[in-house]
Amino acid sequence: MKDNISHTEINYIKRRLAPIMRQTTAIFSVVVVTGARQVGKSTMLRNEFQDFAYITMDDYDIMERARLDPQSLWRDKDCIIIDEALCKCQIRIYEVCSPCTKP
Repeated sequence: MKDNISHTEINYIKRRLAPIMRQTTAIFSVVVVTGARQVGKSTMLRNEFQDFAYITMDDYDIMERARLDPQSLWRDKDCIIIDEALCKCQIRIYEVCSPCTKP
């Protein structure tokens, strides 16, 4: 047993979708998981794909790195999960396009 098991790992319920996700990632280079908030998308991905590098755009430093040098996020990694990617893109688009930010 692992020494440092997170709370989510202890209570994690295997999803029937997980084997399908694994097959899908073997076929496609990009797979997008969408759905309602707080239903366990991130939890499933972190538990079922522990062999993938995990990056979350909730981290300001990671988001800034993505803006300045996006390739640095996946350089030297075979497979990655980018969590909260769409949400942060929408925020950035709003910041750039908002009429309130124009001089």
